[in-house]
Amino acid sequence: MRISLRSIVVAAGLAAATGTVAGAALAGGPTVHVVLLREHGVGTSTQVQPYLDQFIAGAAQINGWDSASSGQYTTTRSAADTYIKANDPHYGIFSLAAFLALRKQYNLEPVGSATLDVGGGMQYFIVSMKQGSLADCKGKQLATDHHDDPVFIEKIVANGAFTLGDFTLVKTRRFSQAGSTLLNGGADCALIDDAQLADFKKDSSSAGHKIVWQSATLPPMPVVAFPSAPAGEKATFQANLPKICPANQQTCTAVGLKTLTTASMSTYQSVINQYP
Repeated sequence: MRISLRSIVVAAGLAAATGTVAGAALAGGPTVHVVLLREHGVGTSTQVQPYLDQFIAGAAQINGWDSASSGQYTTTRSAADTYIKANDPHYGIFSLAAFLALRKQYNLEPVGSATLDVGGGMQYFIVSMKQGSLADCKGKQLATDHHDDPVFIEKIVANGAFTLGDFTLVKTRRFSQAGSTLLNGGADCALIDDAQLADFKKDSSSAGHKIVWQSATLPPMPVVAFPSAPAGEKATFQANLPKICPANQQTCTAVGLKTLTTASMSTYQSVINQYP
């Protein structure tokens, strides 16, 4: 299955959205660190890191940070955990599943939301080329790369409709691999997210596929503050989030980023209540 450049830059879009300002803010106080954890996306740390550097430099300028600033793009919780423990960041942008899993450990406070125009893990689907319903897929082979967090899938995504144990899992590892496995006959059904579904549909072999189940729409990726963020700095950062894309609309559109908006705990309270 073809992976488009657009899919790659969507993963990088959060980092590029603030424009072309390069470098960090003037040294003054403690370094403001930012971590971007994007699970199940396309793009390696090497590909995305330059965009994150631009994002942080732009955020420093917009928010008037007079200290140095830096950050790291990661695709795994273990890498994010290492960075957080070593650098005590002020802010982060997390996939929803990662936010729920790490929220209590790091006392994460949602201050905003990041919305992408293609995907971002806001909805999940079970698709098949031959099976006609979720019941038909149960007991059969299910290809997915979302097997690594069964609590999130079963409690938040499925919300009681199924468990991963209802299927014979075909565990995939790459962004488009579950869809490819389905099309190649290696599985009867596939559990994929919204970005993966958009990519899956681009393959001509997927014509005639059936969406046998789909989740409710979930909240977008949260922008979070860590306890280390000073109250005044945090309030300014939160208030300035909606200004980023209007000031850089062409860049946001090019990378697939729709909005950065303010948010609060209430935005995510429903999924927090569902999560053990």
